[in-house]
Amino acid sequence: MKTKNAKKSIFSIFAVTATLFVSAQSTFNFNKRWLISGTEKKQGAVYRFSTVKTDVDAIVTVAKLTRSASIDSFEFSSPGIASALQPEISIAPHCWGYVLFNIQFVKAGTSIPVALSDIPAKGNNYGSNYSNVKLDVLSSSASSFKVRIYTVNPHAYTLNIKADVFLQTFANENNAKSETASASFANAANGY
Repeated sequence: MKTKNAKKSIFSIFAVTATLFVSAQSTFNFNKRWLISGTEKKQGAVYRFSTVKTDVDAIVTVAKLTRSASIDSFEFSSPGIASALQPEISIAPHCWGYVLFNIQFVKAGTSIPVALSDIPAKGNNYGSNYSNVKLDVLSSSASSFKVRIYTVNPHAYTLNIKADVFLQTFANENNAKSETASASFANAANGY
């Protein structure tokens, strides 16, 4: 009898946890985008991601792209997560590089800023699914933030990475695996 109750309790906890995880992931949705100015995947390109939240769009600007870095896509290939901004980036062989995104939240279909309570704070560092990839928030306000995605490529081939910029509290630095860049890259990045 105790075994059945224990199994029911464990199943109930699992069901509640799974429900919370799924609802946390659906907080944002970055799967509908179009280029509104600039050249696709180049520095200065500006994208509108429509309906990232109810009645809220995100305006994402490629604010800086180092010479050794390129944006391959914003597509959500498996196992992509629509609740994260997931650029796929390439870094040239034996180089370090980064992409700086300015993300502003606006009222759907307009350019009127919208204040959100879950924008990451300046100084937040996010983990990544790849070693030696670092994401950090350089500035933030109630309606926008700048995130830098950077890495070093010690290989003789082009390194392709996918970075996950989560805005949910379950994926911030307090709950997600934290990755750090190598010491040589960290020193180079300080002089950008």
